[in-house]
Amino acid sequence: MKRQKITLISTDGFVQHGVRSISAFLKSEGFDVNVIFFTYEKDAEEVYNSPGILKAIREIVKDSVFVGISTNMQVNSPLAIWIYNHIKDMNIPVVWGGIYPTINPDDCIKHFDIVCRGEGEYVTLELAQKLIKGNSIDRVPNLWVRSKGGEVIRNQPRELIADLDILPLPDIDSSTHYYLNKEEGVIKKIPRGDPLMSGAGGTYCLHGSRGCPFVCSYCSNKAIDTLYCGKFRRVRKRNINLIIEELKVAVKVANPGFVWFSDDVFPLRSDEELKLFCSLYKKHINLPFMCYVSPTTVSETKMKYLVDAGLKVVEMGVQSGSDYINKNIYERQQTNEDVLRSARILSKFGNRITVRYQFILFNEYEREKDIVETINLIKRIPSPYFMQAFTLSLFKGSELYNKYLKSGHLSSKYKMLTYTEADLAFWRSVGKMSNRKHYLYMLLWVMIQSSRFGNKVSGFLKNDRLVKIRRVPTWFCYLSSFAVVLIYKAVSLKRWLIP
Repeated sequence: MKRQKITLISTDGFVQHGVRSISAFLKSEGFDVNVIFFTYEKDAEEVYNSPGILKAIREIVKDSVFVGISTNMQVNSPLAIWIYNHIKDMNIPVVWGGIYPTINPDDCIKHFDIVCRGEGEYVTLELAQKLIKGNSIDRVPNLWVRSKGGEVIRNQPRELIADLDILPLPDIDSSTHYYLNKEEGVIKKIPRGDPLMSGAGGTYCLHGSRGCPFVCSYCSNKAIDTLYCGKFRRVRKRNINLIIEELKVAVKVANPGFVWFSDDVFPLRSDEELKLFCSLYKKHINLPFMCYVSPTTVSETKMKYLVDAGLKVVEMGVQSGSDYINKNIYERQQTNEDVLRSARILSKFGNRITVRYQFILFNEYEREKDIVETINLIKRIPSPYFMQAFTLSLFKGSELYNKYLKSGHLSSKYKMLTYTEADLAFWRSVGKMSNRKHYLYMLLWVMIQSSRFGNKVSGFLKNDRLVKIRRVPTWFCYLSSFAVVLIYKAVSLKRWLIP
């Protein structure tokens, strides 16, 4: 009997744990699965303007039981809608899933007839089985379905997968994966090895858990946790031996040179679990790796295990030095003392690891005193470190997005911006705030950006006199904003000229 085919399409790049897990799960149930990867918004213009690419997409999805399109970021939703509009005449059911449709189903069902919310392994299996048998899909849990009469049937989600170890390892079988080759302007099969690893010697990204214990207002995790009635914050961890097994397969398939553990908070495991993981990792994998930590989950014992096993890069979200902003606006249960305690531990490892502290800048609820508190916190963080600044770009459907909308800070026509677009939009908004507030933002931004140039530059910027300046001329605000915009334009031009 001929195996049935399913096609999955990612609009958000190659590092797609959900798509790869669903593909592996459907393959384990006897289906042939093709996956097409598009790399963020960068591929959209190429796709829109090429009849040859559309023809290739239609050829790949032909004869599929259904097509699943996955979108996590709103900026990539136009590509998903465009693909659907250009293949829906093929009479193949198309379902739209991923984080964006999960937390914005009312918007997404306007463009698609089927929307999937939440985890997709079992819903896609049930969907495929019902379509093959010719049965109705109107009551499949997780799905929103537009009936023939136009009514939208909104099904509740099924329970989260409690035991992640029953799932097969993620699909990195590049023989059934396709990508857009921009140089040739065609969709091609991925050669041996997978761009998930960026080629031999590149980075392999692994997710060792699902869920997040935190419910930050700006994050999609809060909205997903609400969908699952508070159960998503209960972190479900994969067995350590299976994580090691996945890495063994990845090393054999693509020979990566670096591993990225993309769990929201990697050190949530107990000391004993991390000790076992680190011993197995060092014995069987022994590659440098990076992970995310939070201000409340760092301990010296855990860090010693991780650094000894090969940890090279640590990223920690601080977001703000203002307790008011963190607790009342971002809903982060941390204090500056938590940040400094963790920072002191991380600094003990010196240059053996690269530490990156991340901050969110430019939100409407930030007062001058909040910016000053962030500047003062940075002054107290022990070196060595790097810092990263991210302009707040609201995730549609998040709690903070809804707060902005309700308070009138945001138009209902708002579209999520890329980080660069958000940065440029802020710096072009000079004149919409006090001169001193603009100056403090500029000082904070320069402090963070200068961390990559060493202590001499950042040391000068930590001078207490700078933050005490109160009279700021308007010409300074416009000139400094113009300079920053030029810097962003120059960086973008360089990336365009030298990909």
